[in-house]
Amino acid sequence: MEEVARNVNEGRRRAEVVRDVLMAKKKPPTPGMTVSASVSLTKVKSLRVNPANGGGAKDDKAPEEAILVSHLEAELHSIEIFAQQFAKNIVEWARMTSNVILSLRTWSLSFSKVIGLSPSSGSEAFDAT
Repeated sequence: MEEVARNVNEGRRRAEVVRDVLMAKKKPPTPGMTVSASVSLTKVKSLRVNPANGGGAKDDKAPEEAILVSHLEAELHSIEIFAQQFAKNIVEWARMTSNVILSLRTWSLSFSKVIGLSPSSGSEAFDAT
């Protein structure tokens, strides 16, 4: 329960830091600005240290996870490109196969006329044993 509360508070602190940074107006540096910048810097540093994990244990895994995520993202992108190309190739193959079947039917009808077959007359080849 404590960890959940800590995570909620950490999220609020992060949102507050982001809001402060985004809402800050550009002003000439003054001594008061130095104090507020150091306060914001302290907030950011406190977000990085997790006392429950002994300091930086979580930060050590973050770069490895980021690298893994970037590799997985690249692999997913290449799979997406492959899947799209594969789908296009399948559609093209189906269209070509259909054209081949229609051409074969046209050829077989023409060939049957050349050898004298008609739908009403049968072929002697079927009666051969």
